[in-house]
Amino acid sequence: MKVINEKISGGYGFKQFKGQPSNELVVLKLPEQLVVPLGRVELGIKPLVRSGDSVKAGQIIWQDDESITSPVHSPVDGVIESVQKMDSPNGQISVLKISSTASDEYEKVPGFTSEWKKLANNELEKVIYLSGTSALGSDGIPTSYKSSVIKPAEVQHIIIHAADAEVYNPDLSIFLGDDGAKYFAEGLSILSKIMDKADIHIAISNNTSTWFQVIDNTVDDDLPVTYHRVKPKYPQNHDSVLLKTVLGIDLPAAYKGINKGVVILGIQDVYQIYEAVCLGKPLIERVIALGGPVFTDRPHLRIKIGTTVSQIAQGRLSLDDTKDIRFIHDSLLSGETFELESPIGKNSDVLIALEEKRGQDLMFFAKPGFKKDSYSNTFLAKILPFKKSTNTNLNGEQRACLSCGFCQNVCPAGILPNILFPYVERDRLDETAVQYGIFKCIDCNLCTYVCTAKIPIAAYLKEGKKKLLEDAYVKEADFITSYNLIGVIKEQTNEAAE
Repeated sequence: MKVINEKISGGYGFKQFKGQPSNELVVLKLPEQLVVPLGRVELGIKPLVRSGDSVKAGQIIWQDDESITSPVHSPVDGVIESVQKMDSPNGQISVLKISSTASDEYEKVPGFTSEWKKLANNELEKVIYLSGTSALGSDGIPTSYKSSVIKPAEVQHIIIHAADAEVYNPDLSIFLGDDGAKYFAEGLSILSKIMDKADIHIAISNNTSTWFQVIDNTVDDDLPVTYHRVKPKYPQNHDSVLLKTVLGIDLPAAYKGINKGVVILGIQDVYQIYEAVCLGKPLIERVIALGGPVFTDRPHLRIKIGTTVSQIAQGRLSLDDTKDIRFIHDSLLSGETFELESPIGKNSDVLIALEEKRGQDLMFFAKPGFKKDSYSNTFLAKILPFKKSTNTNLNGEQRACLSCGFCQNVCPAGILPNILFPYVERDRLDETAVQYGIFKCIDCNLCTYVCTAKIPIAAYLKEGKKKLLEDAYVKEADFITSYNLIGVIKEQTNEAAE
């Protein structure tokens, strides 16, 4: 077993916070109605079903073979109530509302088999695509069916990350305990077969790295696996940081791992690949961890995709008025804020509930801080064994920049946030901000978190990038999304010219 110790540049380690998920797995009672997300409205989504249609669990309800997407399945037996548009943090999405009926059965994925090694690669890719699991990961799993922007033969590396980088992280024992490691290992073998030119890298935090041995005992000896022991520091789970620490690759601004031939997946994603190929289970469920001090109990929940936040939170909140609660998806610092009626999608891992505090603690400046986190080690929580609390309160007013350098120290992109944000604040944006690397910012929001002056530095940088594109200081064609490879083509052209 080859294990490499890796270091992250910058970042911050969150330790001893209240409201951690437990290691209990609970199956959530089936809601009477599900809100199944199909995709962004601008994709021109046309479901395969209409209002009033009966559907079976596992039935494909939307599929578009012409765009970079994966099929969506009905999570339950039921009846289509309506096709609607819904606001989300990333714009409007199309959703199907399904009135559900209880059933443990589901339509199996065509072509699934436990003897998958006998399948040709294109047959195996078709099973993964038709199961919907090709949509997993940060940018999808490459197949021959337009599930990603690259083909399987173009994948050079597969990174499986389980770095405890966030304040609240899923428990690995939920997926790797009992026979889980064996199924995970088989999922890895399946991925290695269709992406046969790729090396496999498994990155796990050094505080949970005993799982390396558990995994290594189950994986095929022929698999090209390297284990990476990483520090549990945020934002180790971001594409650009993973590629830098694991592969030594500097990801160009606005690139994703997939644009460099790297597929990034979580432990649960690989497990669900196994379920799809060997058991014929389509992507209709997800296990999410509950985190945050507002949840009275915080198990891992096995839920149907399309279950809403309100259905998950019912009976689990310590506050009566939901207006006093902020629900956050996956990441405390960079996750999206969810409304009560927001549905849980296929790539969710954690749901966080925080108290929405709008005022200031009385005499906060005179308190020793038994339960407060501080990058500057100001509070006694640094040396005392008390669990730290979290809420949305800044506990102070914005002041002038102190030039403390904390934002520089934690920045994983290696830029100077304290030098950059005044350009936006004073509306003096020009090429200088680009030269200082504003587009290298990965929007992790860590600079804002550690700022002693309470300056929303990350918000300024995000606004600055938007304005620079609008004012044509930088051409949008120089940057790419997971649906546009122009940046990759341009970089390859420059390398050829050199």
